[in-house]
Amino acid sequence: NPTHSYGSDGPFTVSLTVQDAENIDYHSYDILDFDSSIAPEINAPPDLNTEGCDLTAINQFIYSETPMQISESELINVGGNLVLGSDLVSLTYWDNYSGTCPIHVIRTFTLTDSCDNTVSAEQNIIISDSVMPTASDPSPINISCVDDIPTPNINVVTDEADNCSTPSVAFISDVSDNLSCPETITRTYSITD
Repeated sequence: NPTHSYGSDGPFTVSLTVQDAENIDYHSYDILDFDSSIAPEINAPPDLNTEGCDLTAINQFIYSETPMQISESELINVGGNLVLGSDLVSLTYWDNYSGTCPIHVIRTFTLTDSCDNTVSAEQNIIISDSVMPTASDPSPINISCVDDIPTPNINVVTDEADNCSTPSVAFISDVSDNLSCPETITRTYSITD
């Protein structure tokens, strides 16, 4: 089995010719065109929009602000891919986020091959909460005189709830139907998550 070592990084075009014992028949094979300066390629998984309240809503890899090692098959399983000209040495991702609602995560995948070529690609992940907060209408109030109309009081809303946070209650307005005997005033409160 013949071997050969190169004294530089190339590029090289390598071919192999094999002859039979009588040197009558031979076959020639092009083995590879190798250039260690050619960078590998990496494509991040498709951008992701997911429903949730916080960073735990990401369902591919856990959120991490420090590099996390993954395998080529794990990258492929979430829709990414890579092209290598030499052996894979390291494949990592790390995360950075901004915002609160929505939360915008930039996930950076970085590939290093055995020739010390490094390449990166980014995936955008948006975490949104589209579930509206809830509350029940306060009980109606019947009064006899305009002077008896109570001042707005957010504490009359007692069952405000939200899937992600404790919602806040605020007074919005009083709107009269401009009639008399009876006059109806609609008092509106807002519930915000």
